[in-house]
Amino acid sequence: MKTLFLPLVLAAIAVLPFPQTAFAQKADEVAQIKAVVERETKAWAARDAAAFADCWANVPEASTLVVLADEKHTIVHSQNTKQDMPTSSKTLIASMGKPTGETFQNTDYVIRVKGDAAFAQYNQTVTAPDGQKQYAHETRYLEKMGGKWKIVHVGAAFYTPAN
Repeated sequence: MKTLFLPLVLAAIAVLPFPQTAFAQKADEVAQIKAVVERETKAWAARDAAAFADCWANVPEASTLVVLADEKHTIVHSQNTKQDMPTSSKTLIASMGKPTGETFQNTDYVIRVKGDAAFAQYNQTVTAPDGQKQYAHETRYLEKMGGKWKIVHVGAAFYTPAN
């Protein structure tokens, strides 16, 4: 029994650092993903087309699907079929005009990483300079490309919170 016990203890000790290392790597991946999402949000608010495009994968599947909180339940969809993310980002950002001074707060992140793919969901509050707020449930699908996390899809559903 003693001869079996020692190899089992040594095997257990050898395995212990692995889960801690895996957890540290996952935490690092989650932090990187969150940073990309935050950078994309800040670039949008600052009307910085180059920084916005840098957050995105330049692939045909890159797309957005947004549901607005208006009485028509407007749905806005776009897709990068021509693989021209830098150009389309520049056109989109230019059409928005100058920055409005809105601030964004992203909270309640839930991020799942599986290999070189990740799914993030969170809540976003947009505050206008006059204090008026908009609320959205946001999602991002990202893939690791060339060692960097890039956004492939954005989903956003704006809503009016119940009082």
